[in-house]
Amino acid sequence: MTRNWMLPDGVEEWLPPSSWALEDLRRKLLDLYRDRGYGLIYTPLFEHLDTLLVGAGSDLESLTFKLVDPASGRLLGLRADMTPQAARIVARRFDQSDVVRLCYIGTVLRTQPDAMGGSRAPRQVGCELFGDASMNADHEILRLLAETLKITGVDTRRTSTWATSASIGRWWRVWDSARTMKPRCSISFNASRNRIIRPSVRRWVCSLNRRA
Repeated sequence: MTRNWMLPDGVEEWLPPSSWALEDLRRKLLDLYRDRGYGLIYTPLFEHLDTLLVGAGSDLESLTFKLVDPASGRLLGLRADMTPQAARIVARRFDQSDVVRLCYIGTVLRTQPDAMGGSRAPRQVGCELFGDASMNADHEILRLLAETLKITGVDTRRTSTWATSASIGRWWRVWDSARTMKPRCSISFNASRNRIIRPSVRRWVCSLNRRA
């Protein structure tokens, strides 16, 4: 009977008091983003696969769980990253707005973990700033990232960063140092624009984090 209760690899359940700590963190982050003027969006858990992977989401195909919709027969995909969904929402719902600030938080599902032994159902939190091509937008999003890292208690020395395929963006994997140093949560912060950022993002964010 115990074997029947085993969870799939890369999937975990949270129990008290850790679950309450996670909920407290979620509330603190959303309060911060609302205070900074970012609107909260809830993205669908699944979408039509061709819609989910269009544009910025195309590189996520290998990470996306796929299934057939019994109602329509169309191929569906479970969200592996909410960033492309946010971009679609802006293009469809905010096409008349010059500058859009959105945030999101929730669980994403992936066919493979970010690292060996990591989660395939990490929590993702992110902020997106669309339509501002100024360096002020870069500074705003990086400062917000620094504030987020401070709230989460993440040691920036154990945080990895890499450039995305978007015009400008940075994804940060958050390490749960209290457990087994496996990535449990991903944080994505992006300023969407038409030129690439040049300074060292890691050095800049660490500097902002020390001042915060």
